[in-house]
Amino acid sequence: MGDAILAARNIVTAAVDLALAPASSLPGAWPLIWLSVVSGFLLALIFKVLSRPAPLAAMRRRMGGTTSGILLHMHDPVAVLVLGGRLLAQNFRYLLLLMPPLVVSAVPFMLLYGQVHSRFGAVAPGPGDTTLVVIEGLLQGGSGSASAEGAAVLEPGFRSGDGSIAAFRIVPSGFSFVVAYGGSRFHFGTPRRTGALVSSSVPELGLTGLFDPSTGVAPGTAGLRAEMSAEKAVYPVFRTRPGAEAVFVAVSSLAALAAGVLFKVKV
Repeated sequence: MGDAILAARNIVTAAVDLALAPASSLPGAWPLIWLSVVSGFLLALIFKVLSRPAPLAAMRRRMGGTTSGILLHMHDPVAVLVLGGRLLAQNFRYLLLLMPPLVVSAVPFMLLYGQVHSRFGAVAPGPGDTTLVVIEGLLQGGSGSASAEGAAVLEPGFRSGDGSIAAFRIVPSGFSFVVAYGGSRFHFGTPRRTGALVSSSVPELGLTGLFDPSTGVAPGTAGLRAEMSAEKAVYPVFRTRPGAEAVFVAVSSLAALAAGVLFKVKV
């Protein structure tokens, strides 16, 4: 199952790479804003395709008629209660009509949210920076040495007495590197500025790995897990410093509203 999840995630990652291509060379937060706008339009389009305009419009008319009936019978408490119950039932049926497009739209939203988190949520350590790599898992023999490709390992590192935890300071020579330890090879970093930043590795991906490109795969007999420290990225906006995820939710929501008007989506 892990291979299938990895293959599906690679397809999503490639699609996001393609969507980001026109803005990949833009400075600052513009690539993030571009991806958020594209995501908002995509989600609005998915909602339009999957929604059922005729039943929704009919239910809106019924709800409007029931609301008018409540206003006309304000002098009759019993009638108001009856009509109020009818309006609640109509609201519930209206929400049921909205559920299919909302549920289906939630899947691409979560996939895009994970892509944003891995690409823009943290600052990738660059040449000359020092980052900490922590490796967890019981290693036979209780100790082990680490080596790196594309980076230097600063000794001495830390190793727990039972060999279940090891930590090393790493100085990358680029924006991606490999740490080898205990028979496993852990890939960290990103191949490009707007690419997915891999900051952790596990022996095999679970279902949640589909939504988190920041988690890599490092198969090995010891079943080791590793994580790299990375500074959280912030984007100054109107005297605030939100993270990439908050910017994505805000901008994509505004873009979806604008796309809804353009595509004549009625909710």
